[in-house]
Amino acid sequence: MSQTKKVLKKLNIKLSDFKKNKEELKMKGYTIIRKNKYLKKNLKQINKIIDNLILSEGKKAGWEGYEDLYKKNKHFEKGAFRLGGLVYKHEILRKLILIPEVLALAYDTIKDEIKICSLNFRSPKKNCKDQSIHIDGLPRRNKNDGFNGIIAMFYLNDSCINSGPLRIIPYSHKKLGWPDNYLDVSKRHKKEINLFAKAGDIVIMNLNLWHAGSKNISGKKRGTIFMNIKNRNSLQLLNYKKYIPTEIVNKLTKEEKYLLAVRNIDKDQIVTRGESIGQLHLDENPQIIYSL
Repeated sequence: MSQTKKVLKKLNIKLSDFKKNKEELKMKGYTIIRKNKYLKKNLKQINKIIDNLILSEGKKAGWEGYEDLYKKNKHFEKGAFRLGGLVYKHEILRKLILIPEVLALAYDTIKDEIKICSLNFRSPKKNCKDQSIHIDGLPRRNKNDGFNGIIAMFYLNDSCINSGPLRIIPYSHKKLGWPDNYLDVSKRHKKEINLFAKAGDIVIMNLNLWHAGSKNISGKKRGTIFMNIKNRNSLQLLNYKKYIPTEIVNKLTKEEKYLLAVRNIDKDQIVTRGESIGQLHLDENPQIIYSL
């Protein structure tokens, strides 16, 4: 039995569960877990924790792993509130990594050993511009390539047409290469849909699904926590062995240590942050100018 299967079994997660969501994720590239019990129960407190972090971190918010690029009074993303390193900033946030549906669907997609690669927050500000259509994972090069991971989006507020909903192109995760090999990523796609979710819902998406954020016209809160889960051979977007304080590592369960790859036996990640999908895209397509 694989290590991941053993960990999921210890967490009482049955891989035979969530069949409908697994099938939808496999076919369409996304699925929605409605009214997740843990998220709904802790929603008010999570929002309070996030608001306090945004206030206390100020313009330094979101720069974890990118300290070498930080400039005084420069926002990590001008058009959005951002936070990084949530896994070590509060226990309630850290427990998001144990939600059964997310772990089961991640393993079903990757079909190999898994690990948590990031847990971050984003909320678009009023009148932030549309994002360009993009993918959050490395592009597949041939049809025999497997999928490298998923992203789970924990909705802290309701999304609506005026608050900058997620735009997705269903089934597009099956395409090979980059989205702009097929279309102008700065324009709306004829088959794209707006994805609406309620506070307490979780959207799980294949990393290769074409998607983009849209303009928050109303300025209403549309906060989302993003968790990236990849094949265990991948680099973490934030090097948890380096960033998670020792006193917190010592409090983690064996299962949490495995998922975060912070055990002594886990291979050390030399770099602070993993590969930048956006930068790789630009390196391969220098003519492209787009907004993430």
